[in-house]
Amino acid sequence: MLLQSGRNFIAKHETVLKNDGGMPAGFVLKFETVAVEFGELYSAFMKARQDAKEETDAKIVANNLIFEEARNMMRDGRRIFRKHAVLRNRFAWKRVLKLVRDGE
Repeated sequence: MLLQSGRNFIAKHETVLKNDGGMPAGFVLKFETVAVEFGELYSAFMKARQDAKEETDAKIVANNLIFEEARNMMRDGRRIFRKHAVLRNRFAWKRVLKLVRDGE
């Protein structure tokens, strides 16, 4: 909108700006070139912003899947080693989280 306002202002006052306002020769062309370059950069930025949101959503889905798989594995381990307390405790979710958090 700012660039369009600039274009409108230049178009409306170009004669005065060239004669009395001190607008240098070639300013309109430079302004338009910069406006186009900005438009391209802005479009690329908005696309990257949208892509980042989609990638974040995909990462959340993947993390949730990993979490669910790990929980299932813990359940299986506790069932398989139900008669072996030491091994069964290795499949306690709180223990696994502690190992991950503490870096053990």
